[in-house]
Amino acid sequence: MLAADDANGSHGSEDKEFPQCNKSGFLQEMGTMLREYRILSTGSPLRQGQVERNHAVVVPAGLSEGQSFRLKILNLGDVMVEVPKGAAGGSTLNVVIPAAPGRSDWDWDLQLAIRSGDSLVVMEIMHQHFHSSKVFTEACNSLVRVVEAEESNKRRSEFLDLRAIEMITQGSHEHNKEEPAVVAGAQALSALFFDSFNSTIAGAKAGAGRLLLDNLVLHMESAAVREFSLAALCNLCATAEGCQSLKDSQRSPKYTKYSVDILIEAMIRSQDAHTILEYGCQLLFRMVQGDAFLLKTFLNLERLRLLTRIHLAWKKSAGTAGGVDHCGLLVHTTKGKSIKN
Repeated sequence: MLAADDANGSHGSEDKEFPQCNKSGFLQEMGTMLREYRILSTGSPLRQGQVERNHAVVVPAGLSEGQSFRLKILNLGDVMVEVPKGAAGGSTLNVVIPAAPGRSDWDWDLQLAIRSGDSLVVMEIMHQHFHSSKVFTEACNSLVRVVEAEESNKRRSEFLDLRAIEMITQGSHEHNKEEPAVVAGAQALSALFFDSFNSTIAGAKAGAGRLLLDNLVLHMESAAVREFSLAALCNLCATAEGCQSLKDSQRSPKYTKYSVDILIEAMIRSQDAHTILEYGCQLLFRMVQGDAFLLKTFLNLERLRLLTRIHLAWKKSAGTAGGVDHCGLLVHTTKGKSIKN
């Protein structure tokens, strides 16, 4: 059973408590899966090293053969194009761009993947450069852009098939000392969990909830980490299975600070940030709703005092935003009014 108070609990847990798999074995397994997926998709086990892009370009007026002009391509950088023989201002050229000047191969490929919505390339790069915090961060950012661009449900399904949630969970733990990587990982998980039952199941199995809580504790001073961690946890807890994984962490005797108190602390530190309060209150309400055991742990004057402060801050920051007052519902629940004796 949980104690009513945990004033002396420490802020964090040992790395060894995170449910890691055998890292080398996991990466080897992922490599095999991605290779087989590419063969099925393209007929070749290898990704083309330098992806070529063809662009139809109109030569600016006034230019003639031998002169050059700068071509700006969104997300791909600037390219100098020379007017070929027989062409002049107004002519249409087919320009082949084999590489982006000043970009590394992985960066170039990620930009192309964003443009084409290629989930496989994003995952191949994340796997190939697993130990690079910079690449992990950019790959997670690219994943979010791919998912949010178009056909979101289809893209989420593709990333789920490619075991993106497991990869991001392990990568977020690998780079948990780097705030940009922690933020990017949480944002990517949030995008995958959103409105996706199967993704929340995969997240629960991968230990994503525990990972997000651990990283939240580690970077509690960061508003960005608080926001995206709470967003990801809230989306994970949208299903009973996803929420159960957080409750299991709550009950774990190895956890030195209870998850509900970690979440309350994150909101107390964010009283001027409406979005963070919104995510946090909705998450906590989802956790305690219909859970008599967890409700009993909430019947605590200190938690009630903190949640009342959070509710007042939420109302102050809400303005005309409207929406469901989850903070108020949470205070109501904490007072025990919703518990049937």
